[in-house]
Amino acid sequence: MKATVPPPDAPPQLGDPLSCLPGLGPSRCARLEALGIRDLRQFLSWLPRAYEEAARPASRADLEAVTAEDGAAPTQGSRLRIVAQVVAASLWPPHGRRAVLTLRLRADVAPDLPLRALYFGQPYLKKQFPPGRALCFEGRLSHKRGIVLTSPRVVASSAEAGAPLPLYAEVEGLPPEVLRKAMRAALPALAQWPEPLPQALLAAAGLPPLSEALRALHAPADAADLERGRRRLALQEVLRLERAHRQARVAVPAHTPRTVDHAIWERIRARLPF
Repeated sequence: MKATVPPPDAPPQLGDPLSCLPGLGPSRCARLEALGIRDLRQFLSWLPRAYEEAARPASRADLEAVTAEDGAAPTQGSRLRIVAQVVAASLWPPHGRRAVLTLRLRADVAPDLPLRALYFGQPYLKKQFPPGRALCFEGRLSHKRGIVLTSPRVVASSAEAGAPLPLYAEVEGLPPEVLRKAMRAALPALAQWPEPLPQALLAAAGLPPLSEALRALHAPADAADLERGRRRLALQEVLRLERAHRQARVAVPAHTPRTVDHAIWERIRARLPF
């Protein structure tokens, strides 16, 4: 039976299909379904494999260091946060899915240094970067005929800028930032997530409910928020293992004493060389 797509204004539900999320068309949904992810409940249960530390604000020295001739600047390859104005946006080739979107940027910390941002295979992003728009970019710097940000994410708020970045398992044809955007759009459905543990136990452990823990794992506000989410899931896993251990012990039948044949033991003793 084909899943029904909810109205655009309806809040997401755990049973909604993936197609209700932004950026997930039929092809991308099919790739996720191949992983066993078909609705928002399964999508939100798919946790990040790792996290990157929050990007730090870039300085002029960071941009200048990337252009060092030895290429061994300590900031090269590090995640940095750069506020910049879009000077121009262009596509090459002008048409086609494989076009490279190039942004010429003017960084606030170094307006005189040439800075570009490159997006591969995402020509539809061009309309999001009109000339003159000021944005906050997060990404890694490299030196390729100038200072380059490769596929940087655009940070909407200062709170988001200071948060650890979740990294999910790679899915072919699904850019990481598109995946993170879809995950953020699914987060309101966590309000319906059932809580399996007693509230008294959570209060005694000082841990959040499961819905809040999942939110912290997908969109942590900071490192401490992420750690609370991890501890909550760790508690649930410990309790699950303890329950399985208890059930296994109950399932083992009680030990039944064996009948001893004394005649057999006497024959064995008679053959011993001592």
